Amino acid sequence: MLQPTLSLADVLATNGLYPVFQPIVNLAEHSIYGYESLIRGPQGTPLHNADALFAAVTSDQQRIDLELKAARAGVGQFMEMRGQG
Repeated sequence: MLQPTLSLADVLATNGLYPVFQPIVNLAEHSIYGYESLIRGPQGTPLHNADALFAAVTSDQQRIDLELKAARAGVGQFMEMRGQG
């Protein structure tokens, strides 16, 4: 069930972004080379999907804010997990 309508401004103001990590695999060595950080909005909302999240941008400044917060969330979570790669 989806939560009530949530604006992108609400998500940005409440740090409602969270990253998920996709491994980047070295097929020749059968090993994980690193990870790609993918951003998601709050679960159970229309902005959970990255396509919807970025489609909700209404200005250049909001796009910059989203990109910066997404990058910070990814790096921060990766550091907390003590990720390798």
